[in-house]
Amino acid sequence: MIVGDVMLDEYIIGQHHRNSPEAVDVPVITAKNREARLGGAANVALNINTLGLKPILISVVGNDKHGLEVKSLLTEAEIHSHLITDNDRPTTVKQRIVDQSFRQYLRIDTESTEDLDSRILVQIENQIKETLLHSDIAALVIQDYNKGVITENLIKQIQQLSIKNNIPLFVDPKDKNFNLLSESCAVFKPNIKELSKEIGYEVSPDSASIREALAKLDTLGAEKIFITLGDKGIFYSDRSLTNHGIIKGIAVEKADVSGAGDTVLATLIWSFLQGANLPTMATQANHAAAQVCKVKGVSAMFNI
Repeated sequence: MIVGDVMLDEYIIGQHHRNSPEAVDVPVITAKNREARLGGAANVALNINTLGLKPILISVVGNDKHGLEVKSLLTEAEIHSHLITDNDRPTTVKQRIVDQSFRQYLRIDTESTEDLDSRILVQIENQIKETLLHSDIAALVIQDYNKGVITENLIKQIQQLSIKNNIPLFVDPKDKNFNLLSESCAVFKPNIKELSKEIGYEVSPDSASIREALAKLDTLGAEKIFITLGDKGIFYSDRSLTNHGIIKGIAVEKADVSGAGDTVLATLIWSFLQGANLPTMATQANHAAAQVCKVKGVSAMFNI
């Protein structure tokens, strides 16, 4: 069961023939095509689905055409979802203007980052409990993009449900609730930029520096920790910070990192449920990330 911020990744694909006569150095793109893909927590669900597991996605969309499109794409992918419609906020959309080689000229974000209204949160909480009651859930997942779905109270409730029902919790945090999200989970997966922001200085992508930074967290309670390092690979460690290492990144020419973190999280979940050890989990996730970075735009690895 995945709880988090869903979004629509939209690509306006065109050709750049000239610059605008109305402004300096502004390209004119002649639109040729449009693609819409699942993003955020919905992309995590898509990756989990293509790995052969059965995701149940719980989130919020706006009462708009983009919300309908997210629902349609989930139905098309045969992903079971409970998307609550909030009339007071838009569906999160990342609209990118690109050429046919996916060179990006502009990105326009439509979103609300305010915490959800209490009445919507109650509906989410009820849906989580209902799903746990009627489904055999092997893993709980929090995918936070700081778009308002993952609130402090909701985090605490999911953590309690994880402990009560003995279901491992997997967390991909953003900065807003970083410390709280690091508590009481089986797997904690920030990237090095998020860790650096939490600590207050730029953490070097080496084992000693990362362990030093993790030791400064007030409430690090994760059983397994994975820090994605971009093209440098993935750091892994246990809670005691003794069993640790770095799986080196795989070189990808002209890599597109869009959604790669979602693929890493999905692969770690799959690998964990297969009983893999720390280095094996990191190795499999590293390989999956490299594969998805070869594809232009947000994609699920096993849809390649």
